Amino acid sequence: MSRKVIDHQDAEARLEYVISVLEAFGYRVTHISYRDVLAFPLSGGLVGYELCPPIDSLQRLVLAGDEVANQILQRMGLQKHLCWRYLVHASKT
Repeated sequence: MSRKVIDHQDAEARLEYVISVLEAFGYRVTHISYRDVLAFPLSGGLVGYELCPPIDSLQRLVLAGDEVANQILQRMGLQKHLCWRYLVHASKT
């Protein structure tokens, strides 16, 4: 959702594409997890402006808030829609 709000384009790493490549090479997806509802956008991502100043205590607070937000979203089933990153767990079949 946040990617859509800012019109973020990341077509080469769409989840569906990653899954299709893994399956094409004989892997079976066993689990998909999602992360970074707050931390990644506030960090500026890979090339953006860092919104969270480089103050250790403040960055630890953001990471703690991100973890709490991730847990809440997971319980609500909303991680897929609101988190910035995903991790695909797969095993060779």
